[in-house]
Amino acid sequence: MRWLILIGLFVCFIFLQRALWFTGGGIPYGHGLQREIAQQKQANAKLKRDNARRMQEVKALKKGGAAIEEHARTDLGWVKRGETFYQIVRVPPGTSVPAPLSILAPLAATGGH
Repeated sequence: MRWLILIGLFVCFIFLQRALWFTGGGIPYGHGLQREIAQQKQANAKLKRDNARRMQEVKALKKGGAAIEEHARTDLGWVKRGETFYQIVRVPPGTSVPAPLSILAPLAATGGH
């Protein structure tokens, strides 16, 4: 009788171990959830930093005209009256660049010679 109880307990133990290791809610599933939680915490931390930076931008825009002017200049291409705007265009190496008009104008006036 004692052996029968022992065998019954052993079968229950094996059944519980199978459920613990090989079912959807077992240990491997828990480890996967822990990895997902760690990834989500990293994403949340990045979003919090971005939100803090944006809140500082909003405060600066509400506070004074310098931040608004900087935004208009960088994002909207605003140029004040009386300022001269120079745009520098970088050409990738190996591409042909047309000659500036200031070089072509004298050539056209002399007939290309």
